Amino acid sequence: MSGGDHGVVDRQEVAPGDHPSATEQRPSEFNELKSAVDGISSKVLSDSLDDLEEKRLVDREIVIEKPVRVPYSLTVHSDSLEPVIYAMRDWGLEHLEEAQDRSRSVV
Repeated sequence: MSGGDHGVVDRQEVAPGDHPSATEQRPSEFNELKSAVDGISSKVLSDSLDDLEEKRLVDREIVIEKPVRVPYSLTVHSDSLEPVIYAMRDWGLEHLEEAQDRSRSVV
């Protein structure tokens, strides 16, 4: 996936086992995505979104209103990555939490 250290793909906050498809996701605007990815710079996020758009994983729409809005959404093409994305997320939730618990315990 793209995004360097951050691996930017916004799949909303969903519970393990709950896997909405790309077409069920609501679009997210740049600042929403920036807030959701802890510590990411605007440049890294922008470059990551450009890369994901080039790979047809993200669509960018420019909405002409005041102020101009630029929502990003996952494409149907990105649906094929869902099993991998969710498997990695679920593994991380299970195993990284275990590792954090072990590091907090006093032996």
